Amino acid sequence: LGDRSRHLFDLVGSDAMRNAKADVFLFYSQTFAENDVAIKAVDAIIDQFFEPGGWSQCFDNIYAIEANIPQELDLYIPSAQEELYNWVNGPNRQFEAAFRIIQSGEWGEYDGFYLMEGDSVPIKAHWLDVVLSEIEVNRPFAILGAQYDGDKWDNFYEKIPISLLHHTNGNAIYNTSHPLLERLVGQLEVEAPCPYNSIPYDYRMSQMWVEGTL
Repeated sequence: LGDRSRHLFDLVGSDAMRNAKADVFLFYSQTFAENDVAIKAVDAIIDQFFEPGGWSQCFDNIYAIEANIPQELDLYIPSAQEELYNWVNGPNRQFEAAFRIIQSGEWGEYDGFYLMEGDSVPIKAHWLDVVLSEIEVNRPFAILGAQYDGDKWDNFYEKIPISLLHHTNGNAIYNTSHPLLERLVGQLEVEAPCPYNSIPYDYRMSQMWVEGTL
């Protein structure tokens, strides 16, 4: 979400989101130059963006960015989480990279971003308007999202840690100007080479928050 002023989520008046602008970032976990398939996929999406009636009706700009994670470290292997400490290293490092890239101002002055994970498909009409409205209603915040609301945990609900029960799903809105989120992401970066890296970034940030409030 872009605007000339930083800290938009926290400081603007109640009508600011009516004129808010949004860009799309196609974010590759590795390096485009090393993968022709990724390049072709992104080029196809960008071409569709500019077609009549395409995404350009909703978004101002579209960019392709990369996290530059080496292929051998771009891991997401849920079946190996009991024996491989970095089984979720790919998503963890990509989230940190997303935060730092948006925060850097290299691609424009942004106040935050909505992270839509690769397996997420919007089904609600005018979902972007809903996201912008939620920002307006709920600011100020560091992270704005939803908790798990399914029934897969019902049989062992009472045994689940508080930090997991109440963690915000990774598909969320992140305020890059908020000092709390800066501290959480900084701690994730510090923990990258240690066993805490075996915990997905969204759950790990929830653990930090719970630990800090006890």
